[in-house]
Amino acid sequence: MNKLSVVGIGPGNYENMTIHADKVLREAEVIIGYTVYIDLIRSYYPDKG
Repeated sequence: MNKLSVVGIGPGNYENMTIHADKVLREAEVIIGYTVYIDLIRSYYPDKG
């Protein structure tokens, strides 16, 4: 099933991210976003291209 999800990832740190956003990002094949914010969460989702 193809699916597009839109979640807020920043600004802020991982600890302030909602549980729902974390779940969506863990289930995603690819995470796309503003480079600065992606860099803040990259280490939590290392397998997302």
